[in-house]
Amino acid sequence: MPTWPASSTMGQIAAVTAREFNGVRGNAVEDTTVILLEFASGLLATASVCDATVSSWSREMTSGANPAFPQTDRDCYLIGGTHGSLALPSLRPRTATGDGSWYSPPDIRRIDVGSQDPLARTVTQFARVIRGAEPPLVSGRGAGNPARDRGRQVVSRDRRPHRSLIPQERRS
Repeated sequence: MPTWPASSTMGQIAAVTAREFNGVRGNAVEDTTVILLEFASGLLATASVCDATVSSWSREMTSGANPAFPQTDRDCYLIGGTHGSLALPSLRPRTATGDGSWYSPPDIRRIDVGSQDPLARTVTQFARVIRGAEPPLVSGRGAGNPARDRGRQVVSRDRRPHRSLIPQERRS
């Protein structure tokens, strides 16, 4: 496992720019979204989401979590950085070797976590949280209020309005 230098920490999210589109299906909610995250460290991250794409890359099809969807051997999330990357749900990390350049092949592994029904595991863990037997794996602390924040307009550095996904009280 690589040792991550302190300078590689992402830090707090400093700015979010998002664009959405609902023209494919014409519903009141978006079916396509692109997001640009800018962290306090200067790191940039992107996310692209489209619910109107015919593909085998959906979380439902790749994870096998819902038997109503045919399972594929694809990944739906690709997370990349300067020291490595991770493909999900296959859990295939790729870490830099040699000098970490494009000419050095990455070390590719697969993390084996066994085969369990993720929906059943989620409900079981949630029940343990409700009983007070363990803390939640992910807390809601610091999360924005989507109902309150939806549609809030802010102006980006280039002076174009965009919708903020960061709650007002967390923005400086």
